[in-house]
Amino acid sequence: MGYGYAIWVLLTEPEILNVIDECNEKIFYPHVTIICNLSYKDAINLYKKIKEISNNFYIDVNPEYNTFDFQYGVKNEHISSGFYVDIENFIKLKEIVKDTKGCFNENPHISVTYKYDIDDLPLNVSISRQRISGKVVIADTRSNNPEKWTLLS
Repeated sequence: MGYGYAIWVLLTEPEILNVIDECNEKIFYPHVTIICNLSYKDAINLYKKIKEISNNFYIDVNPEYNTFDFQYGVKNEHISSGFYVDIENFIKLKEIVKDTKGCFNENPHISVTYKYDIDDLPLNVSISRQRISGKVVIADTRSNNPEKWTLLS
């Protein structure tokens, strides 16, 4: 079923990429979801509004490893694990998206792996507390398979 179109902060920090690579057989785009389950038109419009704040956002990574079992309002087959984060200008982002149909991520995080069975999730993954940055992008997340998610911007 997937998550429709999404607005992400796309991450390129080497430590994040290495952790994701170590936890997965196949790679996916490292990201923090701002909002998902958008129509294509809403994603384009919201992307333009968010870029008015900034094209890049700083992310503070909390190094405590977690399992994420929420599903953004849709039934999906997989669960994920990773790290909660604080996003720069989070309150402004929340204000911008408040009238948009979609699922705003009230608990922003970086998923380092997606699995179909909770027992297949890594037991412990470590990362240093750090401030990283990422670029705002539109993602096509209509597939239920993270490996098939694509970037549109």
